[in-house]
Amino acid sequence: MGADTALRRPAWGDLSGRVTAVLAPVSLLTSTLFFFGWVRSRALFAYFGVDLGLVGFSPADYVLRSVEILFQPILIAGFIAFALFLARLTLTGYLGRSREKSRALVRSAFLVVAVVGAALAVGAVIGWVSALVGAVALGVAAISGYQAHAIGAESLSPRGDRAVGFAVFAVLAVVASAFWSAAIVAERSGRELAEAFADGRVPRSEVLLYSRSRLALPAEEFTGLAGVESDKPYLYVYRDLRLLTFSGQRWFLIPKDWGSGSATVILRDDDSIRLELVG
Repeated sequence: MGADTALRRPAWGDLSGRVTAVLAPVSLLTSTLFFFGWVRSRALFAYFGVDLGLVGFSPADYVLRSVEILFQPILIAGFIAFALFLARLTLTGYLGRSREKSRALVRSAFLVVAVVGAALAVGAVIGWVSALVGAVALGVAAISGYQAHAIGAESLSPRGDRAVGFAVFAVLAVVASAFWSAAIVAERSGRELAEAFADGRVPRSEVLLYSRSRLALPAEEFTGLAGVESDKPYLYVYRDLRLLTFSGQRWFLIPKDWGSGSATVILRDDDSIRLELVG
């Protein structure tokens, strides 16, 4: 009985390793999506002078708001990684009859790519090149460096401390590259979307706002709302507003003609106001 149990343990170990191998990339992807959605939303609402903490989005909201925009960068990153891996396999089998010579040549090529990528990443930090170029170059450098190390290593056994250390360093560099790239693209995407909201290139629903008390907005006096009976009638109506979002039981409204000096209107959703969305 004890022997049978001992024989089963490796199988459970293999299963645990496989599950970890699947969950680790999924966790990284989810974290990247959340971070991208958070940075993008922060940039969008900051353009309109709104602190993101007031909006009250959930983690799922951030992930969903990032999927459509981040899909293309993820495909590009995956393509780059696959191309580097495929280049290693192809070049190793194609170059020369001497295996050692061809391995050394391919390793040298990957080292050159790694050095150039690392230089571009440093240049981005200093400000010599575009931040996005540097972020992508960091990931390319990490993958290329790992490929060069793997080709030149005498043994690819994961038990080697040097191999494990280099693999961990490469993974951390790739993760840093992913988050750095996501932050840059997200910031740019959020600001561009905000500008599109402000100038009307991305249509937003127009809002008729009815209120029982006067707000700090240009108002028209109102005698009542058709079809609504109340002992506290709505006395004022506000026009020329557009919906930015509704979240956390708050309405976020922006002027129809956004410009310098404009302000975002934030209203708690209660019975003192009534909104009608048009379009």
